[in-house]
This record gives sequence, structure tokens and C-alpha cells, in this order.
Amino acid sequence: MKSSLQNDVDNSDSKDMRSILLTEENYRTIFDSSALAITVTDANESIVVWNKCAETLLGLGPDELFLKPVAELYPAEEWTKIRAAHIRQKGINCQIETKIVAKDGKIIEVDLSIGVLSRPDGSVLGSVGIIQDISERKKAERDRQESMELSRGMIETAASAIFLLEDGRFTFQNQVMEEITGYSSDELMTMNRFDLINPEFKEQAQNNILNVTDKRPNAPTEFTIIRKDMETAWVSERLMLIAHKGKNQILGNWMDITEWKIAEELSWHHARQNELLLKVGSKVGQSLNPRNIVDNFLDNFYEMLPDRPAAVFLIQEDNISLDLISQRGFSNVFAKRIAKLKVGKGFIGRVAVSGLSLVLSPNYFDPRFDPMILQRHDLWSLCSIPVYARDKIQGVICVGSHEQSRSLEEDTQLFELLAGQLGIALDNALLFEKTVGMAFTDAMTGVYNLRYLKEEMARELSRANRNNSSFSIINMDIDNLKTINDRYGHNNGDTILKEFGSILQNSCRKTDIPSRIGGDEFVLLASESDSSQALVLAQKILTEANSRKIDIKGDMISISVSIGIASYPTHGVTIEKIMSKADKAMYEVKKHGKNQIRVWA
Repeated sequence: MKSSLQNDVDNSDSKDMRSILLTEENYRTIFDSSALAITVTDANESIVVWNKCAETLLGLGPDELFLKPVAELYPAEEWTKIRAAHIRQKGINCQIETKIVAKDGKIIEVDLSIGVLSRPDGSVLGSVGIIQDISERKKAERDRQESMELSRGMIETAASAIFLLEDGRFTFQNQVMEEITGYSSDELMTMNRFDLINPEFKEQAQNNILNVTDKRPNAPTEFTIIRKDMETAWVSERLMLIAHKGKNQILGNWMDITEWKIAEELSWHHARQNELLLKVGSKVGQSLNPRNIVDNFLDNFYEMLPDRPAAVFLIQEDNISLDLISQRGFSNVFAKRIAKLKVGKGFIGRVAVSGLSLVLSPNYFDPRFDPMILQRHDLWSLCSIPVYARDKIQGVICVGSHEQSRSLEEDTQLFELLAGQLGIALDNALLFEKTVGMAFTDAMTGVYNLRYLKEEMARELSRANRNNSSFSIINMDIDNLKTINDRYGHNNGDTILKEFGSILQNSCRKTDIPSRIGGDEFVLLASESDSSQALVLAQKILTEANSRKIDIKGDMISISVSIGIASYPTHGVTIEKIMSKADKAMYEVKKHGKNQIRVWA
């Protein structure tokens, strides 16, 4: 400690504190040799004594530390949490996990022990803080938790074959694996993966293992296996490297695609169909995001068939709405007309219920539908095809034609095969979300976490730039949650958070990303929505939140939410700017009465 600093102490309490602590040379030796960061604050909560470890951890020199308000070491929300314990007023010792901010801005997770120093008359002289860096330990805990969640999700939700490999041998497999291979679990546990693979595909199968082991890109691949009954079955394989029971093992997924392969082979004679099926099939499975899958599908479809405008609709969670996800080739007027439809209503909506393809044209007139819609939008015919995933209709593909020379009726079988490919890709995406999606999910509320939100924001920005479209960020903060926690306890506060998470999931579209970014703050990424459309969605969320009554210890509590909205590109062209403006709009609501919505202006 520099002696010049001692001459700068004007506060008498600080002088007393330093003189007391510096009288024992042995104490000073122990103090400075400690592997834990130690700070001592005076009655004004300013740092007066510290050790070398504290300087190292914080990245601050003696001149920066001396008389530094201890509150400046912590993020605002963490300091609020520490002060809420009223440690000095109660004269108690306290241990808490929190975060500190180093000089370079790095956030460090720490274990903090605080002890109160008192004078003989009981008045507070200061306090001692012992700080231990637990960043690595917390990271390890999170990694272990993700691994456990992955294992649970794999066992509980998998609808295709799931297995674990160690040195190429099976260490775990589910019931579907037994059904696909024909072998019992006990038999599989004595086998190697290569024992099942058709010899002509073994080189490809070996490359899959090498790619995942070396952490190279490892897209889903297809090959045949030899079942116990010597029959051949086609499977689509996806592999990933995971840590399990302290070892690196390979998590594998096999989906039986035999029926789809048979259908593909039956249509192989038609060159145009074959080329299109191959191209779309190879591209559509390269993503596990439903919107990306649809975009890949339409890009390749329209490239191969530029005379066939096409659109893809997906059924929303309420099983009532049928939303246009993306389209190629239709006019903007027509696309706006069909942007949101009702399941069971109209030419497209009926297919979502019946599961049967429909063709509308002068040659195939149907009295249930108005043929004038074709003339108004320069179309000769329309064809709607259901998209199945796991024997359930997930959406509808609508294909149009501007020419009279060829009827869409002749291409219906091709479109149905393509819909089958799209359905398989969407099914893979749903399976992936269930098996590994928990790593991107907030455990308490069930919505996505900040990590997943950031990834989806980057994708949405890229998509908006490419398609010249818009998207919105809806920032939401639950009002008065701290008051609820203080009055009713944190368990009941958590009930509010869970309920609001449920409201978000039920209110948004499949393509929207609801997420919790920390504490009582939530963000909804509304794809392909301008600020006016986002406002409608926010009003729906606020209305539902206000109407939801929760019984907490006999009191009926409704959820109050402050909401701010900003949109791309109206309010900014970077994620950071849009997020900042949505956040500012939300805080304006906080300052002017709460439980309202404000669009950044």
C-alpha cells in the first residue's frame, strides 16, 4: 500500500480503520498472501484497505481502489440485491453469489462473504468483503446441467431412433432403435454401429464419425442398414459430440425414411421431377430452423420452376390460424391477401383440414371457391397441397401458374412428393428442438433464453436484408415483481414469471421467438412484422396478461407489463440499435404509469 495514500485520508473513520488494521505486521502478511480478494470498507462504504489479490481480480491499482465506493464494483442489479439484505443495519454476516465488474468491463461471477465491523458501542465501523472468483465453477455447473437436460429430453421426447456411442459401440439406445433394426436392446449393447450399416455405405458412415469427432460440419446423411431379418431400411443419420459421464461420446439419431425413399425411386423416371426432388431434398435438410427450412425449400423450388409461384403456410399453435411463412413469385397484393388465413376456410384453409390436395382452374372448377380470384391476380390455376409431419398436417403448400399450356393437375404428384420432403425436414426440426432445444430454453418459463435469442436475431437481420423485409423487437418488463417477491415470497414471484411465459408462447406465432433475457425482462422477436403489426401482437399479450388472475395467498393478482417496441429498418439497421430503442421505449412506459405499450418514435 502506498504511504502517500494514507496522507489523503480525510475521514476520521477511515483513519481509525487503517490504523487498527495496519498495526499487526503478521496480519498484513496473511492479508496480502491470501488467494482470495479481500476488501475493507469504511462507514461510508468506500474501500480503504485491500489485498494484492483484489487488485489482480479487479484489474485496478491502489490509486483507483482507495476510497472507491464499493457499489461501483457491482452491476446495478447485483448491488441492489446485496443492499436488500440490510447487512449493516442488522449487523449480520452474509454469504451470497453475485457478480462484479472488472476494470476492463468483464463480468466475473463470485462468491461474496460480507462481515460487519463494529465499534464497542455497537455502531458500524465498516465491513469486510471476501471475494472468490467462481466463474469456472459456474460454467462447469451450467455445462453439466445442459448435458443432463439433453439426456432427459432425448429419452422422454424422441420419436426416432436415439443412441449413444463410445468407441463405436452402443452404450444406450431407445425403443425406436430396436424397432428400426429389429434387434433387442441386449443384442444392440453387444454390437458396433458398423455391424448394422450396409457395406457400400461404410466409408460414408466412417466420414460422419470423423467429422463429428473433429468438430467439422456434419449435415444429416442417408444410408441403408441391414436389419436383423436381413431386410434393408433407409435411415437419415445425425450425429453430435457430447460429454456424458465424464467422457466424450457420440449422440446419434436415426430416422427411418424407407417409405420416402421408395416413393422417390418410383418417381425417378421423370427427369424434371427427379432433378427438383434431389435439389430441394438436399437443401431443405441443411437447417433445423423452420423458417430457414421453408426459405431453402422455396428458393430451390422457384429456381427450378420459375413459372410456378409458390407459398408455404404453417398451422399456428392455436390450430385456428394458417400463416404465410414465405412465398416466391406471387404479387405483393396477392401475398398480403393470403398472409393470414383460417384453418378450414377458403381454398387453402380447407386443405389444412381435409389433408387432400385441391386444384382450382377453369378446367377444374369448384363451386365452393370464387374463380375470379385467379383473374384478379393474373393466375390461371392454383394447387394446394398438405404438408404432413408425423402423420399430422403441419401446413399447406400453395403453387400457382400463370400459363394455360400446362395444368397443375399434372404436377400434383410431384408437389405432394415435395411436400413430403418439406414435412420430413420440418419433422427433423421439431425433433431437434425437443432433443437438444432445452439448451436454448429458460428452465423456469419454458420460453427461449438469451443465447438462442441472439442467434435468431442475427438470422432474422440477415433474412430481412436479403428479402427487403421488416421485423420488430418487443421488449417487456413485468411491473412490480420485486414488490410481489417481497410481499408473497420468491416462489410466488416465480409463479408470475411462469404464467407470463405461458402467455407469450400462446400469443405469438410459430415463427416468432419469445425469450426471457433475465430477471423479469422478456423479449419477443416478431419476424416479418413492422411496428404496427408488432403493436397488435403486443396489445394481445398485454390484454391476456391483464385478464389472467392468479390466486396468491388469497389475493387475486393480475399481471402488469410495460412494453416497448422498435422495428427494423424504421428504428435502426443493427440489432443493438433496435434493442436499445425498444428498451428505451419500455422504460418510458415505466416512467409514465406502467402497464402500457409504447412504440419508439
